[in-house]
Parts: sequence; structure tokens; C-alpha cells
Amino acid sequence: MPIDVQWDNEARTTILYVYDGLLDVKDHDAANEQTIAMLDGVDHPVDFISDIRKIRLPPYLVSQFSSVSHLAMF
Repeated sequence: MPIDVQWDNEARTTILYVYDGLLDVKDHDAANEQTIAMLDGVDHPVDFISDIRKIRLPPYLVSQFSSVSHLAMF
């Protein structure tokens, strides 16, 4: 899977996402499901780190960024 989701420390306070390769929507959905399962196992706040140094996005996905940019919550 192009997205590796793992705990970044033994205290389970940080989840690390490592992106490696061509990403598609199915990969993103699978990573979200794994994240939810991990969060269900703890009862404290969790931080997230994303390592996107090796990510590859398909051209059709990149072209959609401008059409969804208004949805950003930050």
C-alpha cells in the first residue's frame, strides 16, 4: 500500500503516515480505516505526521485540486 500507517511512538500519541508511490482514492480510504481502528484503541489525544517526500499523485487528482480548494477547513 502506498500509505504506511503506524504508531510513531510506544505511548501511541502520534500516528505517522509514510507515503511511497502512486496514490489513489482507495489507498486514502484504506489508510483512513486503519487510522480509525488505531484511534479506537486509545483514549487520549493523538497527533499526526505525514511524510510525503515520496508521494506520487495521478494527474487527474492534481487537476481536481482547484475545484475542491474552497472546501479546505484551514
